[in-house]
Amino acid sequence: MKIGLIYAGVLTTAAAFVMLYSYLVAPKTRGSGVIFGLLFGISTGASYACGGYAVHPIPGLLAVGWFVLCVIEAIAGGLIVGALVRERPQATA
Repeated sequence: MKIGLIYAGVLTTAAAFVMLYSYLVAPKTRGSGVIFGLLFGISTGASYACGGYAVHPIPGLLAVGWFVLCVIEAIAGGLIVGALVRERPQATA
C-alpha cells in the first residue's frame, strides 16, 4: 500500500474543500457550511460508493454505508469550516 499517496489525496481533498467554501460560499455561517458539506458529501460519496461498487466485488450494503459515512463526514467538515472561516473585512478607501 502506498500510504504517502493516500495522505496526499486526503490533504488535497481537504484543501479543496476549504478553498471552495472560502472562495465560493456566502454568507459564511455554520448553516451554509452544513449545506456545503451536505452537497460536497453527496457528490463525493456517490462517486466513491458507485465507483467502488462498480470495480470491486463488494456487497451493495457496503457501498451504501460508504456513501452515508462520506456524507456524514463532509457535513461535519462543513460545520467546522462554517464555524472557522469568516468573511474578509472590506477595505475602506
